[in-house]
Amino acid sequence: MTNEVANLLLDELRALRHGQEALRHGQEALRADIADVKISARQTETVPGLAFNLAGHLQLQVACQTSRIDRFEECLRRIEGHFHPTYA
Repeated sequence: MTNEVANLLLDELRALRHGQEALRHGQEALRADIADVKISARQTETVPGLAFNLAGHLQLQVACQTSRIDRFEECLRRIEGHFHPTYA
């Protein structure tokens, strides 16, 4: 493998890792939002249905983010395993 190809692959791996980190930060933000909504729902008895619908929506978003992170991690494992069998 030439250095140019290796550098391109490393760049792609870095981009995947950055994307993975961005997803993790997004997931943390969604969890914080869910916590805020749950607190608001407890404090606001007048609109509980709306607050719980929002909490459900945010929980679904967290699940989607988790699924995307899992796919990124699997992709990284396959790439790393291909070039470095010790990572497989």
